[in-house]
Amino acid sequence: NALGDITLKTDWFLQTPIGEINSGASFKKINYDHNEWLNANITFEYDTTYWNGNEWELPTEISEPDKRRPVFYRPTLFHDLVSDYYKFALYGQHVFKIRDVIEIRSGIRFDYFNGTDQLVTSPRFNFKYSFNSANSLHLAYGRHYQFPEYFMILKSVFNKDLKTKYSDQIVTGYEHYFDTDFKGTLEFYYKKYDDIYTHYYWSHEPEQFPDELAHILDWENEGSMRSFGVELLLHKKLSKNWYGILSYSWNNATAKNVRTMKSVPEIVIYLNDDNWYPWDYEIKQKLLLNGGWKKKLGSTNWYKRLKENSIYRILSPILPIGDEIELSFQYSYSNGRPFTQKSYLPNYYDWIYTQDNKWNSSRYPDYQRLDIMFLKRNNYKNINIVLYVNFLNVLMRDNVLDWLYNRNGTQETVWHFNTLPIGGLTIEL
Repeated sequence: NALGDITLKTDWFLQTPIGEINSGASFKKINYDHNEWLNANITFEYDTTYWNGNEWELPTEISEPDKRRPVFYRPTLFHDLVSDYYKFALYGQHVFKIRDVIEIRSGIRFDYFNGTDQLVTSPRFNFKYSFNSANSLHLAYGRHYQFPEYFMILKSVFNKDLKTKYSDQIVTGYEHYFDTDFKGTLEFYYKKYDDIYTHYYWSHEPEQFPDELAHILDWENEGSMRSFGVELLLHKKLSKNWYGILSYSWNNATAKNVRTMKSVPEIVIYLNDDNWYPWDYEIKQKLLLNGGWKKKLGSTNWYKRLKENSIYRILSPILPIGDEIELSFQYSYSNGRPFTQKSYLPNYYDWIYTQDNKWNSSRYPDYQRLDIMFLKRNNYKNINIVLYVNFLNVLMRDNVLDWLYNRNGTQETVWHFNTLPIGGLTIEL
């Protein structure tokens, strides 16, 4: 695929007695070349004579069971399509302040996309109240739109009627300065997503063989998602050789199940599940803690004398001393993200997502990692040389990345990198 664009953009700023006014406009021409090739695919039903209920007991002379009959057929998909699209945006913002106590930002944005021939309007609002120089409270609301992907519009006429998915977001928070170099922020948020793009066959019965899957390229706007949570941030800037950040978040994110499911035992009847399930990116808790110690030795008298020592000059590349040295760490912890467990069906000789599977009802194990890095910088007349060594996952924790599903019914674990030392050199000109 190839994507090229030409963008024209302009911004204006005006200071008035009633506050600042910012506005602007942009125009973008997109040339999109979509090239895709997928061979025809037939899903077969297999003979399960050699399946003992837990594993295959195939004779040594055969590598897989025999095919019995075809079930689904997807034709060859070939696209070599080129199209020009246009996007236009117009936006404005007004900032109104009452002394140093109240600040109100209100704005509006208009976006147009000729691929779906839609004009959308996005209002924005932010209110901030400062109790004093160290404490403030803010409240914000905004609507945000995202047009369909270019390939959706290009590959199917059906998708030209897609509506633009959008989100409404509300955030409120409190900010406090413990000191000039130490700030804390606590925020609560609620987000509502609607008109999310969902695949046609999530909500409609697929055609049976020998008929083709006629809507394999089609999408609809059946999806919705809700999210709310809290975020805490403590940030200490570099001062007196120390710095650090602590970030913690908790969130709950659910999506509407738009699937049309086969009922049991009458498999010819289809019903809409219409329940809510954990969203793909719902990580309940996430903690990040990083910090370090940084010292500039270049201006100290003892280090200046040391640099004149011939033995030090020879050994300096391997010694943990330089014009500037830094020791830092980063610890991260997060709950496992949700996923949909595949089911092994021996009659299909494969792992698949069955229609009665509960979406995202399983979770990956929790993730935990500690990294430690040492860095030193030597300053020369025209260049700086930076040497560093970074030890990843010093806790030697086995973190699961994913699972590999083999067609014979076995399952393997794919791991994140284990303990790994990384070293490097950077030259700054």
